[in-house]
Amino acid sequence: MRLKFLLHKLLTIPLPYAFVLTTALVIHSLLFTPLADAQVPSPYVSCEDTDSPEFHSLRPYQKSPCNQEVTETATFCGNRLVLSDKVTAIQTITPRLANNCTAIGGGRYRCTYTVSGKTANYEIDLANAHFPILGNTEDVANSQQSTDMNDADKMNEYVSWYLNGATGRAESSPLSQDEEDIRKLVDFSGPIKKLLPFDIQNNLRANTVKKAVATKEGDGDLRHDQVVGCTYGVRILGKVIGGIPGACYETGLRGVLPHIEHRLSEWNSHLPPKSSDFDNFQDYWKKYREWQGKICFEIEIPFMDNKKVLLCGENPLAPNYYSNLFANIPFSSTEDRVGEVAVNSQSVAPASEGLEISNVSLVTTPAELYFSHTEEVAELASILQLTFAPAGASTTGGATGVSPGEACDLKEIRTNPGDNLFAESITGDLKYDASFSCDFDGNASSSACAKDVSIGLGVITETPKADELWSRLVAGPAGIFKRIFPKVGEGGAILGILDMPGATGVTYSGSGLVSAGNPQGRAGESAELYFPHVGGISEYFLKGIQTILRPKGFGEQILSGAEGTFGSSGEIDCNEDAPNVSLRGTLNRQATFQLALNWVSGQSGNHVMECYNDVVKRSKSEGFNSALALLIWLNESNASNYNLSVEDFGIHSSSVRGFSAQIDQLLQLPSYYRGTFPQCYGRGMSDIEAFLRIFKSGDCTSSDGANYYSNLRSRWSWVSPGCSFPRSPTDTSCP
Repeated sequence: MRLKFLLHKLLTIPLPYAFVLTTALVIHSLLFTPLADAQVPSPYVSCEDTDSPEFHSLRPYQKSPCNQEVTETATFCGNRLVLSDKVTAIQTITPRLANNCTAIGGGRYRCTYTVSGKTANYEIDLANAHFPILGNTEDVANSQQSTDMNDADKMNEYVSWYLNGATGRAESSPLSQDEEDIRKLVDFSGPIKKLLPFDIQNNLRANTVKKAVATKEGDGDLRHDQVVGCTYGVRILGKVIGGIPGACYETGLRGVLPHIEHRLSEWNSHLPPKSSDFDNFQDYWKKYREWQGKICFEIEIPFMDNKKVLLCGENPLAPNYYSNLFANIPFSSTEDRVGEVAVNSQSVAPASEGLEISNVSLVTTPAELYFSHTEEVAELASILQLTFAPAGASTTGGATGVSPGEACDLKEIRTNPGDNLFAESITGDLKYDASFSCDFDGNASSSACAKDVSIGLGVITETPKADELWSRLVAGPAGIFKRIFPKVGEGGAILGILDMPGATGVTYSGSGLVSAGNPQGRAGESAELYFPHVGGISEYFLKGIQTILRPKGFGEQILSGAEGTFGSSGEIDCNEDAPNVSLRGTLNRQATFQLALNWVSGQSGNHVMECYNDVVKRSKSEGFNSALALLIWLNESNASNYNLSVEDFGIHSSSVRGFSAQIDQLLQLPSYYRGTFPQCYGRGMSDIEAFLRIFKSGDCTSSDGANYYSNLRSRWSWVSPGCSFPRSPTDTSCP
């Protein structure tokens, strides 16, 4: 008992005064205690195994997820990587004598060439990629460093810390009853610990213990048997005398004290009693105090109607660290989840006249990303939702009140330092054939024919649990943000919710790198990867909730989107069984799906994968340019994204609703416009310009129609980089 008292004083008194007390313990420790391995456990630590030291109690095993599948992911674009290339041929034979040259009049000849197997390469360096906003275990005290972020910054900037609270971690000592620790308990415990009843919190921690035990015993891959906390003492003849709870990763003189790591499975036979198992509170409280390491007696008081009084004192034979460290047991998973970053589309576009590209092939391999906190925050959010959701009600669902995203160019992005994604570089090789021509004088000799080529690569991330997090924390029908801000729209605090991504910096490089942007070019060294919804979670869940809970005038105003959003029906009446098609010079179905995501800053809900083939089939059968139909579909409704518009192909009529009715109407418009607006055709503008002007504004003279034509023409290469802009809507020469 005396030694236990000394150890307790050692862990609580200032270090200069502890020197004399620790001298003997230091010598003992150096002689009899093995030195700890200072390295983070090397991946892969299998789910049923453990290693020491762990990294941090909120991310104990980096890059070692129990679930190794890429599942439950949401897709989002990265910067589009644009490379430039050049194809060159030398005309060594006089053009008028060469077989590859044809007279075009005026003594000029057009010479044609083919270059096969032209290659370009790229690399995406992901070494510095981090996952922002959800959590941070790297800039706080962990097994590798003692420097720490202050508790207010943890909870203001990171969802994991806000929900978990900054107290009750293996990296810190149990709270005492001094004034500073009481303030921490009040200010930094987090909403779950403040709102949930005591018994429910105990049950959640007990479930965490059961999952660890089940995994350890081979009954499932649920979670690692992570460290809950540590006790300090002197090891004598294989036993530790003392057992004082303290931080697991002490430094200085305290750091050389022998300590024991206590893992989740130890609590399997040391869980607190449940009040529901007892008929009266007195019996329950006696068991609970005994679980805390006390010895208790019930005494009857005769002159008070034999009322029983419970007297408890310290039990020297019962360890009390089970109760002291129990609050460190997490409510949720602390496992990583696997995501992915990949180059999934390419478009090799001619940047010069007289050039055609064919036989494009891309060889690349996706890189795995290891996301911390996505599983954890999803589980914590579902727990917090239970404090207000009706019993049995769903706590997830489609997003509502979300404003349409900005087309293609990301204007609102959120980021901060986060946890390492442990990604490796992606490299790839692009191969293509080029056919091109140049005009020369018939007697020219040794002339060079050079053409420019632009190569666009679509980069995407697959982020696990992102859609669920967005629904639970912000935009779903039972979103926590909407519980605090129940009215989104006219008369509410904001008109609409902006769906903003999170970002991390990466470095793109390649042969002839021009830019890495979407679509506004950025230098390759300042490019980014994006994660869907994460920026919106920062803006509305973290900043919005904390602002409204503070006194008026404190905190920051949150951004408001535009009103007039649409609820998604999720129904589409296209022919989903239409046969697969391949269009010359035009994005395929998967690449068009990615373009639709990019078009509205990653907002999901488009129906490209279901209806792409049907758009092409119907437009071809009516003699309408298929790529133009795709472009109008994307531009008008983000490919039937009913979160944004119910006018699939921009037909403004309440009687024309649904994919089929809208596209059928569009395909009849070329002949209708020619008969109705004859003054617009053959009068100084092309047929395609006349069509698009009328389509936009009902005439061919307004500035709105002219701007619409210019906008669609500028976006043509996004959809069909290998084809020239059509001369009319019925020009089907390409594709």
